[in-house]
Order: sequence, then C-alpha cells, then structure tokens
Amino acid sequence: MNEMGVVYLFALVAQDLRIYIEAIGTRFPDAVARRESNGRLHRVLLEFEYKSSGARMHGGRLKTDRHVVVCWEHDWSECPVEVIELKSAIRRLPNWVYIHRVGQAPEARHRGLKRAKRRP
Repeated sequence: MNEMGVVYLFALVAQDLRIYIEAIGTRFPDAVARRESNGRLHRVLLEFEYKSSGARMHGGRLKTDRHVVVCWEHDWSECPVEVIELKSAIRRLPNWVYIHRVGQAPEARHRGLKRAKRRP
C-alpha cells in the first residue's frame, strides 16, 4: 500500500462516507470535495497520505477546519486537522468487507476490499 492506494481506496468508499470528490490533482491540496453534513454540502480540502505523519511536510498549510488528511494509518496524534484513517473507517461501513487472508507468507497475502452482498 502507498499513497496511490489510499487515493484508490478512498475513491471506492467516498460516497459511503458522504464525501463527493470534485477534483483530484498533484498539488496541495490533493483533492477538493463536498462533504454532506446536516443535509448540506460543505467544501473540504483533502490531503492523501499513506501515514498521516506524511502530511507534516505541508506544515502551516494544514490549518483550517476544511482540511482533512485521508490516510491508511493514523500515526500523527498532534495533527492539527481532522484525519480519516481508512483502515478503521472501512471496517465501520456496513456495505464493505475488508478481506485479509492469513496463514500465507506476507508477500503472498491477498488484501482486498469488496462490496458486501446485499441481503433481500
């Protein structure tokens, strides 16, 4: 997993998190989106990192309540803005199943994400 993996996974689950991506780029911020809250859409600026501590390099630019760091692993407890840790967030989503097969060599493990089958 790397930063591009975080972008890919976030794109898969963004709507379930009530976040709607408007633009993704290569400069800060990595993405602009709208987040649904209280029946309204609010603009948020997203920064994708594998670990939240990777966002430290943006320093003072991460300073408003509109900034959100999206990461796989949250390891920066002093982060001044909201952090969405996908590893935890995905497990809380009812329509997704996180698959991690054990009992294989680490390089042979399959880690996957798939939409859960809907029950009638």
